[in-house]
Amino acid sequence: MEQPRHGFETSAIHGDGGAREGPVSPSIVTASTFRFSSVEDLALANAGKIRKDRFYLRYGSPNLTSVEERVSALEGSEASLLFASGMAAISAVAFALLRPGSRMIVQREIYGGTLSFVRDVLIPWGVAVEFVSIHERGAFESACSRKADLIFTETPTNPLCRIADLRDISKQAARAGALHACDATFASPYNQKTLALGADLVVQSATKYLGGHSDLLGGTVAGSAALVARIETIRRRMGAVPDAQLAWRLERSLKTLAVRVERQNRSAFEIAQFLSAHPKIEKVYYPGLPSHPDHVLARSQMSGFGGMLAFDVRGGEPTARKFVNSLELIAIAPSLGGVETLISPPMHTSHASIPPEERRRAGISDGSLRLSVGLESLEDIVSDLTKAFLSI
Repeated sequence: MEQPRHGFETSAIHGDGGAREGPVSPSIVTASTFRFSSVEDLALANAGKIRKDRFYLRYGSPNLTSVEERVSALEGSEASLLFASGMAAISAVAFALLRPGSRMIVQREIYGGTLSFVRDVLIPWGVAVEFVSIHERGAFESACSRKADLIFTETPTNPLCRIADLRDISKQAARAGALHACDATFASPYNQKTLALGADLVVQSATKYLGGHSDLLGGTVAGSAALVARIETIRRRMGAVPDAQLAWRLERSLKTLAVRVERQNRSAFEIAQFLSAHPKIEKVYYPGLPSHPDHVLARSQMSGFGGMLAFDVRGGEPTARKFVNSLELIAIAPSLGGVETLISPPMHTSHASIPPEERRRAGISDGSLRLSVGLESLEDIVSDLTKAFLSI
């Protein structure tokens, strides 16, 4: 864990230091390749000994370097990498740290796309995978009684916002000789210092809170320089490298991350309270509520509870469908973390690839809805929800 030189907001705007001269907004370097004055310099650049981000775009670029340094400052890491998507980041972590015959422990309550990747790619590739639930007391301790290579967790979870105990899981990972990688997309670096809580690597879907405007696709990985270097090799070989425009847009967005997430934290808490008191809601899942089963744990490892929540509508899927179709301001859309408030049924989006019985075992009912709270007026969001309730 690197000690930050500046406060979070300052690092988000200026990076780790801040140039004393030059453009306030960095230039976009659109070149896919760079010229050299000699064969000797070309060879040194190819070996990564000089101008590491000025050789060929698949190896990096000035814009990638700039945003990666900013992400490192926010995550408190030695190094970080930007990828073309969150799933590209997760895939690179797996391929860098696992081999056929490796043993991987995977938290059961994670994003459906990650579960599908594990089942459709890693298991057929020859990785031995054990799924462990954070709801079962002592489950990680038991799984870590044997050697493992990688533990993969997610907290808060998608979509029910359950909380994994990062300190304890990291302790168990060390006992098993495993590395611990955590997807912290729902939290963002603003609400949770994942590496400081013991994880070796933290993954973010930059499409979500880091980007924050529903206009880019990306992913990040942050951790020690040695681990990130292993993952960079996979990124370069697989080609999951975003272009300069994507990196520039992400760096622009990071400058407002703190103010966006702080506002979303406040609005989501108010909406969670409103929904909890509504007679047509069966259950609300938001870690900031004292009624949430992981509220105490969330308070111990998060500085804010996030802009994501889920809830179950009384009457199941038909009633939930009618409710969603009656919304006017809140958009029906997949994804999350943007300035717009979005709603979606997990059974048709994040967990559509998961069998119904497995969704139910994870607590996701056909009447469950996921709400990503945006930056609109709180009164307008509540008003839209209130009018939709009148339809059911």
